[in-house]
Formats: sequence, C-alpha cells, structure tokens
Amino acid sequence: REQARRALAKGYFLSFGERTFASPRTLAAMRETPLTQLFLETDDSDIPIEAVYAQAAAAKGVTVGDLKRATTENYERIFTMNNG
Repeated sequence: REQARRALAKGYFLSFGERTFASPRTLAAMRETPLTQLFLETDDSDIPIEAVYAQAAAAKGVTVGDLKRATTENYERIFTMNNG
C-alpha cells in the first residue's frame, strides 16, 4: 500500500486486474486509489472486463457506471490531452 501511496502522490495512475482480489494488500491499495487515478485490466486472463468492474465497484463502494465513467475520463485525460 505504501508503494501505491507514493506513486499516487507523484500523480501516477494505477491499474488493477483479476489478481487484485486474491491479495488483501493489493485490494487495500485499490480501495485507496482515487477514481481519478484508477484503471482496470484483465491481465491476459479469460475473465471478462465486466467481471473486474463489478468486483472493483463492490470493493470501492461505487456503482459500475461511476467506475466506468471515471476510467474513461482517465483514459481521455491521458491519451487525448495533446489532441485538444
């Protein structure tokens, strides 16, 4: 969690996937990650991204819709900031 806190304090974004839910420490780090610095992924697994979103939303206490909006905004902020 401390490593995640240092990365977040420097403005980095963190990405979490299926393995997050098997590690209490990683899950705690995801819970502490602000929506404005969060991404989700499937980690080369066969699990659908929708399942990752559902688990992450439940763990963070937000709706799947709010989580999707936040990660979309994060993507747009990073990958379109020089195009506007």
